[in-house]
Amino acid sequence: MKTTCEAQVTALPGGAVIRLSGDVDGTAADTLTAAYDQAVAEGDPASIVLDFASVGYINSTGRSSTSPGSRTSSSSSPISMTP
Repeated sequence: MKTTCEAQVTALPGGAVIRLSGDVDGTAADTLTAAYDQAVAEGDPASIVLDFASVGYINSTGRSSTSPGSRTSSSSSPISMTP
């Protein structure tokens, strides 16, 4: 059963964590972009970590949505991915 992707942003000193849950597929792009923009707005972090621990499903379209090249923000914050 498909579940909608959700993102929770936690600002940390010098960085941010975006905790993802649900399905990360092509429909998750807007959720991911909004979470990234929120993380940047809350302090322009030096790095952003994507936490996939609660993700039940990810396909190649969802994976490409999480890549640094998919960002539309002007921030240069690098993205790290954690399982």
